[in-house]
Amino acid sequence: MQVGMICHNYGFEPLSFGTQEMQRSFAMIRATVLKRPDTLFILRTHCGRREDSVDVETKKAFGDLPNVMSSQRHAGLWKFLSIYDILPTVERVVSHPSTVILDAIYSDRPVAVLDNLWPDLNTLHRIDAPGSLEAFLDMADPMAMARPLLRIFGHVDTNLDRAASHAEPLLLDGPQ
Repeated sequence: MQVGMICHNYGFEPLSFGTQEMQRSFAMIRATVLKRPDTLFILRTHCGRREDSVDVETKKAFGDLPNVMSSQRHAGLWKFLSIYDILPTVERVVSHPSTVILDAIYSDRPVAVLDNLWPDLNTLHRIDAPGSLEAFLDMADPMAMARPLLRIFGHVDTNLDRAASHAEPLLLDGPQ
C-alpha cells in the first residue's frame, strides 16, 4: 500500500488559500483518492491545527472515504505527532509552499507543491490540475524534481556547520 501525506494551509492563509481554492483542490484530490483505494492519504492541516471551517470541508470531501485520514495535533489517531513523526511513514508528500517541502526533501521523501506561489519551488511537480496528483504518485523518480532545491537551500549538515561557525564565536567570546 502506498502512503501519501497532503499538507495544506487552508483556513490559515485565507488571502492565498481561500475557501474556493480549498474546494477546488479537495475535489481534485478526491478524484484521485477514489481511483486509488489501495493508497492511504493522510491530510494534515498547517502544523496539525484545527480550523472549524476546514473540518467541515474536509468531512464533506473525504468523510466517506476509508483511505483518507486526518492528522491533527490534538485529535484522532495521529494526535500529538509532529510532521517529523509522520514523514518516515509516508512515501510521497504534497504541500503548499511551506517548510514542509524542505522537511520532506531533507527526510528523503519525494515532494510536490500544491497551489505554488513561490518561484523557487518551480522545479517541483505541481499539483494544480486533474491528473497531476496521480502523475506524481506514479513517477518513477519523484526525487528528481526536488534535488535542484538542495542547490538553492543547501544540505542540512552543511547548513548546520555554517550556522555553528557563526554562532560558536558569539557563544565563546560574547558579542563584539
